[in-house]
Amino acid sequence: MPGLVKIGKTTKNPQERAKELSSATGVATPFELVYQRLFNNCHEAEKKVHMFLENKGFRLNNSREFFEMSTTDAINTILAIDDEEEIVDDFFCEKDGDEDNAENIGMIFFNKGMDYYLGENGYFQDFDKALENFQKSTEYGITEAYHGMYLFI
Repeated sequence: MPGLVKIGKTTKNPQERAKELSSATGVATPFELVYQRLFNNCHEAEKKVHMFLENKGFRLNNSREFFEMSTTDAINTILAIDDEEEIVDDFFCEKDGDEDNAENIGMIFFNKGMDYYLGENGYFQDFDKALENFQKSTEYGITEAYHGMYLFI
């Protein structure tokens, strides 16, 4: 859907959610995941983004999550969110008490740490961000992250 972006929240893996949305018979082309970000409160973050874009006239329909804008402008809007709760990191909305989800989040932090450490997958090399992600990963019980933290000693 050239010129349109869908901005929404999910408590699932965003790639899986995009596949679910794409499987509907009324969808002309598959959804392509362009950007993902984890918030402590994804519900409030989504409201803020939608309200901001609606006030700017980008929203196509008040009851839908589609906006007529470039993906760059959409990403910049998400990056500019001044959330009362600190942004945790890129990925999906955390669900309390879900061990599988916690492990997934931990691995996302670990993989993001490696991306920052190596400067891969669209990330610039940034050792501070790599270490921060390794540390967050350990909070979710990912033991591999301790090895990543040794890279900084």
